[in-house]
Amino acid sequence: MGKEDIQQYIKAAHPSFLRPLQFFPAWQGVLTLAFSGFPPSFKKLKEEINENLAAAIPKESPGSMWPKMTLGALKDHVRLTPEMLGRISKICSEVSSDFDLSDPASTSQISGAPGFLSLYPVARGRQRGWVSCSKPFGG
Repeated sequence: MGKEDIQQYIKAAHPSFLRPLQFFPAWQGVLTLAFSGFPPSFKKLKEEINENLAAAIPKESPGSMWPKMTLGALKDHVRLTPEMLGRISKICSEVSSDFDLSDPASTSQISGAPGFLSLYPVARGRQRGWVSCSKPFGG
């Protein structure tokens, strides 16, 4: 599978707006932003990749089957205490309450920019998810 194989699918997937739904600490304390759903062009892209390129790339893990973005991670071998997890969860919940899901324009008030997502950097690395972090929390 070459670069051209992936690019043909990416070209067919138009830029889409992702509506933020909720911040939360995920597996191992990874700070995460979940979105309200995959846009139709992304759903189609995922289906085409699964149908046509599955033999050439790693199988999709359950964590990448729903729309989310990793925002940060803990340094290796650092664990959140229950108290830290509670504080982070509370902060995430408070900030998430600012999302007005009835108004797509409201999402730009939090981030300062529209929620457009480019798939090229992910596909260029032939990975289905973010697998490394250059500046983890706790380090």
